[in-house]
Amino acid sequence: MKFTLFPWWFKLLIKIVLSRLPISYKRWKIIGIFSHGAMSNEEYSINVFNNHIRDLKINNDLKDKLFMEIGPGDSLSSAVLLYQHDAKSILIDSGDYATDDLNFYNSLIRQIKFDKDRKRILEHIKSRDQLLKICRSKYFTNGLKDLKKIPSNSVDHIFSQAVLEHIKKDEFIDTIKELYRITKKNGSHSHEIDFKDHLSGSINNLRFSEKVWESNLFYKSGFYTNRIRYSTMINYMVDCGFSIKIINKKIWNILPLEKNKLHNDFQKHEDINLKTYECRIVLTK
Repeated sequence: MKFTLFPWWFKLLIKIVLSRLPISYKRWKIIGIFSHGAMSNEEYSINVFNNHIRDLKINNDLKDKLFMEIGPGDSLSSAVLLYQHDAKSILIDSGDYATDDLNFYNSLIRQIKFDKDRKRILEHIKSRDQLLKICRSKYFTNGLKDLKKIPSNSVDHIFSQAVLEHIKKDEFIDTIKELYRITKKNGSHSHEIDFKDHLSGSINNLRFSEKVWESNLFYKSGFYTNRIRYSTMINYMVDCGFSIKIINKKIWNILPLEKNKLHNDFQKHEDINLKTYECRIVLTK
């Protein structure tokens, strides 16, 4: 079932209803209603990984470095891709969304250039847990709670793909502080951030009051983003101690929604802040 032909408000309502049914996330994903990104697509996951490594400018010197991916979503592909470079990894998410389908991982492995020994080991994996162990990777599924357990100054590089906008607003600053804490001195991050609503690729999420949008009804219905605008998010990162390089910023020529249709809280924003719908950034500690 696809929602591309339906208006944003219908998607919002139907997701609120469907998310309350006693059906697991993995079953919803099969029929295409709820999804945590596209990392269960082999080609997409490889391209995402390569883009972040490019932006980090670490010249493929990844051996024994500890990487962290925030929000791996529907697969643990980054663990496999980092194993190719003999790197270690931590994958951290707000729930256990990653597929345990070995057919996916076997297909991914066939597309990666491993040395013979690693290829032979990976060809005989029997479970997702075994795959993580072989790849020197850990998978945590309790979000900020697990992040707080990571030792300070222990992670070399961190990356995320359209994830930071999904962190609950009242946890966002604490999350950035934790990411700063666990990053080694001179360690770096690569993040792609999507500021659009996740209903229609517009800013319809800015129609609602803070009280309504941050309620559990909305937060737990599969379309939540924290609505933190571009300049505010950047300022939070600077305040936490990061230096920032903007790799790319995408801006609408005109607002996709008339400003008078937004909630009063967002009508106060400058147009340029509302028009920025995507960016890629590199953070350095």
